[in-house]
Amino acid sequence: CDWSSDVCSSDLLQALLFHERVHQCGMNCIDYSKEVDENNCFVIVSGGDDNMFSANIFQITTINSDVKPSKFEIVKLKSLNLNNFCASALKGIRLVNNYIFCAGWNQRMHVGKLKYEISKTNKSVAYVEVDDINFELVGMAFVDVADIGDLDVNHEIINETEETFNILVVGQGIEYLKYHH
Repeated sequence: CDWSSDVCSSDLLQALLFHERVHQCGMNCIDYSKEVDENNCFVIVSGGDDNMFSANIFQITTINSDVKPSKFEIVKLKSLNLNNFCASALKGIRLVNNYIFCAGWNQRMHVGKLKYEISKTNKSVAYVEVDDINFELVGMAFVDVADIGDLDVNHEIINETEETFNILVVGQGIEYLKYHH
């Protein structure tokens, strides 16, 4: 990278926005909501060698919108850490419309729903408050793929009340699963 060029200019890089150690050991998998909600909030989920599942809700706030490009701050609002969630290290995780799909070396696929409540914005501060965050396990299945390395999920909306999630699990082999809700 040529730092003198506009393509890779150091002026385009912002300072570190957030840093925190989430897992006791290495973090093996991570995913995040691809869009922010109406409060500029987003979710990051992760799994690690410590068998823990973690979900964190963040909000993006603008520090100074008069500066181009704008300076941003990321505020952690709430976290949920489920210790010993899995009997082995988690190796793949996906977050799709608040559904969480994760699998580990024990060849168990977990499907859960992340639920959280956001309070109205407190006008005296720049961020919202998260009242509660919960994980509801809605399904589990064993997969025949050994040494799971990752997974991916494709979401299909059937109608207003039905949706299907197509799950692809890879490791020593490949397996395709469907979750219908």
